[in-house]
Amino acid sequence: MDTRLSQLILILLLGLGSFSAIKVLADDTCITDGLTVCFDVNKNAFVTEAHAHLEMVVPDEAYGQAIVEFWDWYHPELAGRVTTILASEATGNEDVFFLSQNQAAQLYPSLYPLHDVLAKNIVLSQAGVLNASDLRYLPISAEGFAMIVNTTRLDLAGIEVRDADEDGRIDSLQSFEQILALAPVWETMNVNAFPLALNEPYALYPFLTAGGFELYESLDATKPGFDEESVRSGLRLIQALSSVNWNHSDTNSAETYTWRYEEALVNDDFGISLVGSWMEVEGYDHEHSTDWTIMPFPTFEGQDLHPMIRTSGLAINANTYYPSAAHELVRILRSIKGLQVLVDSTDRIPLADPKTLDFLTFPLAHTKSFALAFQHSVSEPLIAFEANPSILAMDVYAHMEVSGPIADLWNGTIGVSEAQTRLILSAQSTMESLLSPQNP
Repeated sequence: MDTRLSQLILILLLGLGSFSAIKVLADDTCITDGLTVCFDVNKNAFVTEAHAHLEMVVPDEAYGQAIVEFWDWYHPELAGRVTTILASEATGNEDVFFLSQNQAAQLYPSLYPLHDVLAKNIVLSQAGVLNASDLRYLPISAEGFAMIVNTTRLDLAGIEVRDADEDGRIDSLQSFEQILALAPVWETMNVNAFPLALNEPYALYPFLTAGGFELYESLDATKPGFDEESVRSGLRLIQALSSVNWNHSDTNSAETYTWRYEEALVNDDFGISLVGSWMEVEGYDHEHSTDWTIMPFPTFEGQDLHPMIRTSGLAINANTYYPSAAHELVRILRSIKGLQVLVDSTDRIPLADPKTLDFLTFPLAHTKSFALAFQHSVSEPLIAFEANPSILAMDVYAHMEVSGPIADLWNGTIGVSEAQTRLILSAQSTMESLLSPQNP
């Protein structure tokens, strides 16, 4: 069976499971017999089976080596009990996995139901549907969009760049209303003040969430939600942004706003912009003399924006011979010290609550800012169509006509109501097309 088809079928099984969860005990009589997970409340740790040896799937050698060293340091009495294998060489029989949210969905029925003590420090709401019935996947890193501000250019333009309340947002850019009020400044900048991409649905998505809209919030693949009143707030934001000539073009038309986010970083050609955590922002920042700051999206009409993120995290194989030891490995990896290992040995953005992030040190300047920005993000909805499990709900958004209505709204040829109607109709027609029996 095609891997993608397998993945999507398994996504439909979320909440069903393929076996009963093993009862987790937490008293002195608990016996680690290979079937039972034992948690020692007094030591705040899981008991390791006497002859346990764990193999963990990791994304790269550096993180794998760091994990082995961390385990040996944390449990010197059990040194040598943990080894790692690269994901490209894994068989699926390993004990513990570091995997993406899509891989977790693919493997879901084969993942061990986890003790809820492992949820500490983890933002479970960003795991989406994966933990709807029980805890099986712990997201500990993410990639996605945030805002980036060229504080040097703003300062030279007379825009205050302080963050006095330390909420992660520059005070003068807390809201899009404040940003729009600075239109005369943006239009006189000698750079592309805000290099928006109106031709890319994923980059447009954060703006559509301005009123609290969340794609497939109902977890029903047939209801993307474009008929919600909240969508209108996002469309009003896009309409308001069109009143400023950000790129200094002759027409300020939507057609002049194409994907230039990475180009803006390479050329230091922006005042404010969107930035993806994968865009090598650290390297580009070091190459230029200007100072850059990552921050969450500004609010609009008093509402936070909620861009989507893709998470990676930890899970345990349901067939492990050492479930208690596997829990202990996952426990220390999702602890503050374990998250520090992730930060020190990779360029991944950790997912944790702000209080936990305050205990971490960050070798790369922008990592913590991305992590704080992701507090406002939501995970991609991992749901498929019951009528055709080979199609992800997200495929509708990827294939529907988003840019067309947004471009016409930006150009002023349609209003908010018509733009919303066109989004609704486009989603419906795309869904019908994808689900058509004639669709291969």
